[in-house]
Amino acid sequence: MLPLGPLEVRRPQLRPEVCKLIGMVCHGHADGQLLLPVGQLVRMLGVRVTPEFQAQIDERGDLHFAGEQFDNQGPVIRREVRLRGVPADLEIASPLSGRIERGFDHFTLHFTPGQSFRVGRFIFEAELATLSVNADRVVLELRPAGLVRVELTEAPASG
Repeated sequence: MLPLGPLEVRRPQLRPEVCKLIGMVCHGHADGQLLLPVGQLVRMLGVRVTPEFQAQIDERGDLHFAGEQFDNQGPVIRREVRLRGVPADLEIASPLSGRIERGFDHFTLHFTPGQSFRVGRFIFEAELATLSVNADRVVLELRPAGLVRVELTEAPASG
């Protein structure tokens, strides 16, 4: 069973990609339009997937941003993944949709209920409600309740 409290994972290797993504999302759109590959979004969640599953996610296409809204109409994807060594089912809904808040160096995606990512197994099930991204961490807020922090910096040296 997954822990009920906040879950932290450290993925400093994702920081360069996340920083590039922040620049693209916050400053790279033209006339309010932006395309973001769903595969990049999954990598930001800190979930490790097989190359075969990554190809399936990449085929899902792009999140289309128009103004403050986003959506993706690709097919539903369901796969088993491992979260901290525990098997879980991951589902990417169709459609994916919601709204975005952008700052100079951060952004937050607010997903429409039922049109997001779900993860779970047996009695534990959660849906991604918001995804907050900055250069140091990615924070996932889950429905009905839960918090996952993907730290993008090295662990502080213990002394």
